[in-house]
Amino acid sequence: MKTLNLTVMQWPLIASLTLIAAVVAFGAGHRKVKTVQAVPAKATHKKVSSPAVSAPAPENARLSFAHPLGPQAMAEERAAYAPSDAFRKQAEADYQSGDLAGAEAACFQAFSAAPVIQGQKQQPPFVDLLLGRIYLKGGQYAKAIQWLQGAKLHTVTSGLNLDLALAYARLGDYKNASRFYSDQASLQYLSEGEGVLPQDLPGTDTPQALEASILLARGLDVYLEHRDDEALVEFQAAHRLAPDNALIAYYCAHILSEEGRHSEAAPLFQRAADTGRGAIAKEAKSRAANEIRRPLIWAPKQ
Repeated sequence: MKTLNLTVMQWPLIASLTLIAAVVAFGAGHRKVKTVQAVPAKATHKKVSSPAVSAPAPENARLSFAHPLGPQAMAEERAAYAPSDAFRKQAEADYQSGDLAGAEAACFQAFSAAPVIQGQKQQPPFVDLLLGRIYLKGGQYAKAIQWLQGAKLHTVTSGLNLDLALAYARLGDYKNASRFYSDQASLQYLSEGEGVLPQDLPGTDTPQALEASILLARGLDVYLEHRDDEALVEFQAAHRLAPDNALIAYYCAHILSEEGRHSEAAPLFQRAADTGRGAIAKEAKSRAANEIRRPLIWAPKQ
């Protein structure tokens, strides 16, 4: 296990700058949400969910960053964290593939492999957050809250946390779930002036509506990261809780349409048209008709 030749005062500065670098890198390259008028949203709002909160960066953004302690200190830091980082990457891969047991084990290996600085064991960035998400996905909500509560102390947040909100909601703790969610968590992803209003969201008046709102925001969050399959899971779960919400039905249909599943998208667009109002209803009606015609338009010639 490698020990760095850094003072106790130097290390927090290095760790903080490393976290900032990861935050900025995470914000780069996010796609823009398509609104109900099929116009890319204006990416002007800050994201509120983990692993880090940052404003979406321009495409091909580069981080300009000078380490105050010089390149040798940065190289020592990278080398010290390399074994732990390898386990973290393995945990992420296992998590994405659905191997939650493997992901959990790799997270604890990442903790064990973290460096010791001046006799103090360090905590590898984002591993506690990942472990919280593993337990959340596995339905172990109390454990998820334990790890997510610790992880949120290491991120730049506005007090909102969609992971914690969902964990509390799944435990039936409406009060605490409300602490970590706001409708702005969904509205921030949608372009201002595009016809989507706060009343178009499921709202937070009941536990069921709150959970649907949380799931909608989570779906928009991962959709921004080009993770369409995960976004669809979130949107469909929200739709089961709020089947008459036009905005949720619209986004379910939107991703199904992008995946070429037009026969599934059409009735959802129609449902959004029937239950929605204003811009949502108008756009959904147009797209429903288009989905019905699409198989005929794009049918291969015999």
